[in-house]
Amino acid sequence: MLRLTEKLDIELDHHPLKQREQLVNSVTRFVRNVMNARRGSVAIDPDFGLPETDMFGSIHDEDEQQRLLRFIELYICAMDKRVLSVHCEQASKKNVTDVIVFYMKLKLIKNTALTLKTNLLADSTYEVEIA
Repeated sequence: MLRLTEKLDIELDHHPLKQREQLVNSVTRFVRNVMNARRGSVAIDPDFGLPETDMFGSIHDEDEQQRLLRFIELYICAMDKRVLSVHCEQASKKNVTDVIVFYMKLKLIKNTALTLKTNLLADSTYEVEIA
């Protein structure tokens, strides 16, 4: 008969691939939460989230889009210590509801790379998925 601690140890998978998958999923979830939170909307951390985006004005300007992507790069690195670097590259839009489509290339701890496809939609929300 196994003791409780032995059962727990068997259930925890310490395999490096499992740890990498857990890291990737955790960082993806964090980025999704950050991208969809607005500054001032989180009571315990008013600086958490992105600033409000003017969906009917300057966001359609190429320079403003590049400024937003540079802000996201710096912000994600500052907010999560597991992320060593972020580089955003714009991609072509596929749907009329897409305002900006871009790929986030993240370098994480433990020599892990992650690419996220991110869409800023017309309703001011972000779709974030592993590319």
